[in-house]
Amino acid sequence: MALDNGNKVALISAFIGGAFTIAAAIIGAELSGAVHISGSKPSPRTTVTVTAAPSGGTGNIKNPPAPASKGMILKEGPFTLTDSYCVDLDSGSPNWGVTNICPTDSSPSDIRNDGTGTGIDAPNSNTTSNAFAPLTSSQSSSFTTCQSATDYVGLFNEDQLHDGLRFCVRTTAGNIALVQIKSMSSPDGNSKITFAAIVWKG
Repeated sequence: MALDNGNKVALISAFIGGAFTIAAAIIGAELSGAVHISGSKPSPRTTVTVTAAPSGGTGNIKNPPAPASKGMILKEGPFTLTDSYCVDLDSGSPNWGVTNICPTDSSPSDIRNDGTGTGIDAPNSNTTSNAFAPLTSSQSSSFTTCQSATDYVGLFNEDQLHDGLRFCVRTTAGNIALVQIKSMSSPDGNSKITFAAIVWKG
């Protein structure tokens, strides 16, 4: 069948249009990585990995902890003193720095079970005259109460000690503590006193 010029143009246009459609489909599939054309290599895909900065190390800048403000709780909990042992209420040690080495000069200790059966006192000669401020039953167990306490005594004799006795202490480091006797006993004739304490920044 002979084609006239109009039919030839239409056929060529259809062929060219079809070729463009096929080419576009192949190129689009190749770019998406879904189709691999024989004889060619698929385009490599680029993978970006984001690694978080390490949580520690010298590269991190850390702000120093804020200093404790007045009235902030520094430490609280129980401790026990047997004969001739003393406690440093400012100690960062889990056992409150309890020791039987209690020098009377420059001692950091605040309370001593004197070991003679006569009671408790402060081993540091600078604080023995104003070691403890006893609280009455009507006074609250608070920082404000201990901060304003003025009725200090140098020691408590054995007959003044009893379960529940509360008293304030100005520590050798200048902090303020509230101490309460929780229990008393004398195993084998040796005095053993368990206290509970809370220490505030003074």
